[in-house]
Amino acid sequence: MTTFRRPRCHGLTLVELMVVVALLGVLLALGAPSLFDYIRVQRLKSISAQFGTDVQYARSQAVAHGLRSFVLFPAAGSAVSCYTIYELRPGADATKLYCDCTRGAGQACPNPVSVELRTVALPGDGGVHLKLPAGDRGFGFDPLTGGLLTHSSDWLPEPLNAFVVNAELDGSRSLRTTIGRAGRPTVCASQASLGAAAC
Repeated sequence: MTTFRRPRCHGLTLVELMVVVALLGVLLALGAPSLFDYIRVQRLKSISAQFGTDVQYARSQAVAHGLRSFVLFPAAGSAVSCYTIYELRPGADATKLYCDCTRGAGQACPNPVSVELRTVALPGDGGVHLKLPAGDRGFGFDPLTGGLLTHSSDWLPEPLNAFVVNAELDGSRSLRTTIGRAGRPTVCASQASLGAAAC
């Protein structure tokens, strides 16, 4: 007489499944804060890199078009969340501020003597903002040399030794972009973990 064997079931019991789910929950709870911080640091690096690229773009546009180009922020000496790159047409009064990035891309320069090249708005929820030196609203580039110029409503553009913009995250970590007299940006970091030379 033959006996029939019951087939063995392979799989997890409910208790084993609950243990695996609990372990995954613990691992996620431990890793989530560092992952969140990693994303924020990457956002800081991205904004700093974009600003450096935009500075080089403004400089190249000035030289290519033979017009003064400017990078203008909305307020002096405070945290800002946008900037506009624009050119002044020949005969424009350089003592006037023609653009305002708070109007948004495509609307920042309504005056016909200025040509909006690019308006950049930082994400509002990212925790990253740009900080300017007190009293400054922006800078420009000379069309003949590509050198750095002042930008102010109080005086005509003149050569500038350097302009510094900090991309800050929570006020404790920052990437500093320094635009030198020749108009070229360099970046340094407040911490070595940000991947740039220390300031």
